[in-house]
Amino acid sequence: MRQSRLLPAAVTVILLGLVGRFAPGEQAALGGPAGPDRVTRDRRRFARALAKVKKGMPGKDVMAALGRPDDVRTQYDPGGISTLRTKEIWCYGTNGHLTFPTLGCVYVDTEGKIQYVFGGRGDPQPVNLFREEPLRELLRLIDQAPPLAGDRYDPLPVIRIVNALQALGKDKALAAVDEYLRVASSFHSDAREGLFVVLRVLFEVPKAPGHMPAMYVGAPFPEAPKDPKRLPRFPVLLLDDVPLLLVSGYLLAGVAERVERHVAYYRKGGRLRSKRLAPPEAPLEVYEKFRRSFLWVYGDQADSWGRERGQLMVINQLLRLVDSVYRRDPDAFGYRFAPEQDLAGHWKKLKADFGRLRVRWDPQGNRYTFRDGTALPDRPAKHYRRAIWNLDGIPGNAQVILERRDQRHVLVLFEWSGRTGTDLKGLTLQVLAGTNGGKPLAEAFPASVEATAGDQSFSQQLQLVELREGGQVRVRVSFGGKTRTSPVYKP
Repeated sequence: MRQSRLLPAAVTVILLGLVGRFAPGEQAALGGPAGPDRVTRDRRRFARALAKVKKGMPGKDVMAALGRPDDVRTQYDPGGISTLRTKEIWCYGTNGHLTFPTLGCVYVDTEGKIQYVFGGRGDPQPVNLFREEPLRELLRLIDQAPPLAGDRYDPLPVIRIVNALQALGKDKALAAVDEYLRVASSFHSDAREGLFVVLRVLFEVPKAPGHMPAMYVGAPFPEAPKDPKRLPRFPVLLLDDVPLLLVSGYLLAGVAERVERHVAYYRKGGRLRSKRLAPPEAPLEVYEKFRRSFLWVYGDQADSWGRERGQLMVINQLLRLVDSVYRRDPDAFGYRFAPEQDLAGHWKKLKADFGRLRVRWDPQGNRYTFRDGTALPDRPAKHYRRAIWNLDGIPGNAQVILERRDQRHVLVLFEWSGRTGTDLKGLTLQVLAGTNGGKPLAEAFPASVEATAGDQSFSQQLQLVELREGGQVRVRVSFGGKTRTSPVYKP
């Protein structure tokens, strides 16, 4: 399979380097310096211009040719940037900070040169298939497809995407998927994983061989059944029109296959589902059917850890599905229901609580509502700015990152890279509350080298601490007999 520098400083753009490589007037059509209109950028012209952007080009020349990006992502945004030496990601075709770049994006390294380009290869879909604004909305919807992680998976966006694509017919639906994959980053687009699930729900199980094609994306937990016909959509279970994800994740040692191969499979012989998904009016009963008929996927022992985890995953997926009518605050790990003991007893009480509500599935809104058509207000989306403390005096490159996960919890990450053989023994970190070396929020945790690739080694270690929003914190680092304390942060 997500800041202080949200946008570059205003500059006077001078056409350099790429002048002469674009057709006359093309900059204006792209929304470039000749009078940008980013809403009406022409998709085909923009794709042709982006195709001329190559790795190593100066970023200032690219901006001069394409126009200012609609959004800029940096290390200070949630999740940061996972690619090495990337300073910024320039995003085109967005409609707000951290929204999906429907036209493509450009990665710019720490030297101001282009690293990667997405959206410049291949041809956009024919203009007679889609109008631009509806296409952008559809691409933004597809981008909501959750990754292959059962603990965080939400069935609702999958239902919404499948119903939107099903209404288009097979050819147009796959054309929209093609366009998403053409412009989406391979590094920061979780929906590239999520589309495996979407396609397995959007299409019917073929009569021969009686199951969907295998997904070569790693080793799943739990394992796929030896007879694939027992769970023909594995890792998905479509139960009463609710797509459940049965795996907690995949362990990959190598390179996962791309979802494009599956798109080609369904284009060649896939049969689109004939009806929209319509989840039942008693959605929590889906869990009871799952428990009675499909718990075997997690092993034979009724009290095994795997079985309990599988039950909790499914329950929490259903609670995310009904969040518009029945709301429980998630814990630090995103779980709305996670009793330490007596799962069955706590579930019985929760189910009775939900049963007192009168709810229905709204096919127009693709969500659950109360009988009168109302629903709870959407949870407000909130992006917390990361705090980054760069560490001197430690061999290699080291930094501490504070990233708020919710109103109660902060993730503390230690990231390091350096030469293989570097000894980090004795390096410890401690998180302190307040401004003057207050009480530790957690036990000090030691750093160590975790992975090696040739002459370079890497480490990323983390700890979750409880700190209410608005609270202040400092980090204390000890190494080589010296101790230093960070500035005060309010993550």
